Formats: sequence, structure tokens, C-alpha cells
Amino acid sequence: MVISNLSAADLLKKAIEKIPENYPLEPFLSGVYYCAKVSEKDTLFYLEETAFNIIKSYRPSFSDKYYLVKNRNFRFASTPLVLKGIADFDIVKRIDKIFDAGFFRNYIVSYRSGTTFDNRPVYVLSFTRKNRVKGNEGEIYIDAEDLAFVRFDIHYERGNTRLAQYRKIEGKYYLMSGNLVHLNKRLNRVFPAEGDIVITNIAHSFSMDNIAGTPVDSEDILETYATQTEDSLFWQEHNTILPDSTILQDLERYAVKQKDSAIIRNSAQYAAYIKRLYTPNLSLIISSGLTEDFQHSTITQTR
Repeated sequence: MVISNLSAADLLKKAIEKIPENYPLEPFLSGVYYCAKVSEKDTLFYLEETAFNIIKSYRPSFSDKYYLVKNRNFRFASTPLVLKGIADFDIVKRIDKIFDAGFFRNYIVSYRSGTTFDNRPVYVLSFTRKNRVKGNEGEIYIDAEDLAFVRFDIHYERGNTRLAQYRKIEGKYYLMSGNLVHLNKRLNRVFPAEGDIVITNIAHSFSMDNIAGTPVDSEDILETYATQTEDSLFWQEHNTILPDSTILQDLERYAVKQKDSAIIRNSAQYAAYIKRLYTPNLSLIISSGLTEDFQHSTITQTR
């Protein structure tokens, strides 16, 4: 049981005030694996995988800088949608735009039963629109000791959803993973665009001259940057998000079309190709500029 002498709304305001204490203000380098897809029911139209390096800071005036390391995509069928840019998963960075004065006027914030996150006790808050008017709703998880945000689970009025999870590393909190679903409506049809992100490494000491990747704008159409679709060894090391059954089925159909190529000549090579095409590598590497790095063997991702 987690007890507080603050109202739920006041606790949320207090957590917002403590962001400069709980999240790094000095720029740091994040390695990112990003996967996005466009589908309709059980039909997958488009799949995109991207490896980024991002210079980030939780200082309000700082604009994150994106460097595209590699991007590959599979267009399985035509669709009226084009994926533009990389979704904004970091809710803490845009907290003032989400939980502004209008939010506290129009929403009820309540306590839910406390729980644990990364083996630490957390407060769980829920929010709903006042007077039973239809609106956004969701849950906010706040570390009981630091009053740091560790998880957001938001369901928007139009059906979109957003999930973000954070982890404490050496005294500060960092975005670790996120999921976003945006419902695109075209010609009486719904095309959900879903994006997932996983942070694969964090470095506090870095040189601008040694950052891998091409500078891109977060709103760029990444499909135009596609590189080495068949570079399976690279993606075997970088794809860190478990694929769903639809993705696996469509990638297998894609691989069948390649079976008669010069690379895939027999069933053994075909099986190896399928494995390399989408074998997740669940690892996180953190470097703080100390004497040596350390590596976590797995990332637990809850959706």
C-alpha cells in the first residue's frame, strides 16, 4: 500500500515540478530501434524498421536531434497512407502540453491501487473527463520515492492510444520503450498506424564527430531513406521488438518470393534466411562515461 497526503491532482502537479530533478538536463546520446506498420484488420500493408541515434535532453528549450543509421521497409500492398516521420513517444518531454491548466480544469484525477514497477513502489493515478463527458482517459504511474513518471497509458477520445515507459539508471530516469496507435480514417475504412520504440543504448559521453547516421528531421518520410533491405545481419542485431503473427506471416510470404534467388537455393538456406529476417535481439547497453560499460541481458516490455 502506498499512502500520500496529497490529492491525486496535487501529486501529479508535484511530479511535473520534479521533472528537472528526475530526468537528465545535460544532452545524452540514445540508440533507438523503431518499428512502424500500417494495417487494416488482419492485412498488413506496410512495415518499416529504423535504427536511430538521438541526442536528447529533458531541458525544455532543447530540441532533440535525430541521426538515421539505417532504415528498411516492406510494402506488401498499396495503401492510401504514407508514414511520415517518427512518432513522438516521450510524454515527459511534452508534459506541459498534455497536462496543462485546461487539463486540471476539465479532468478528474483519482488514485488507483498502488503497485510496483521495476521492483519499486509506485502511485497509480487515473484520469477521466468531468461530468461524464466523452474525452481522453488513462493511467499514470509515479515512483513513490522520487515522484518520477515511470509509465503512461493514455487512451484518446478518437481511439488512439499511447504508452511510454521509463527506467531509473544511475540516479536519473530515461525513456525505455513506447507504443503508439493512430487510427487513420479514409473512405469509410480505418487504417491503424502503429509504432513501437525501444532504447538500445544510452551514452552520456559522446563526440559529435563520432555520431553514426544521417541527420534527419523527425517529420521526414523515412521510406525515402531505405537502405539495404536484405541486410539481415544488421537487423538481426538491432531489431528488439517481438513481431506479431501478422508481421511474421507477411515476412514469410516476402521470403518465399526470394526463395529462387541466387542467395536462397535450398530449404536450409531458406530457413536460415527466415530466422535472420526477424530474430529479435533483446539487449540494452548503458554507458555513463565511467571505466566500463555494462549490459542488461533483457528488456521487459509491457503493452
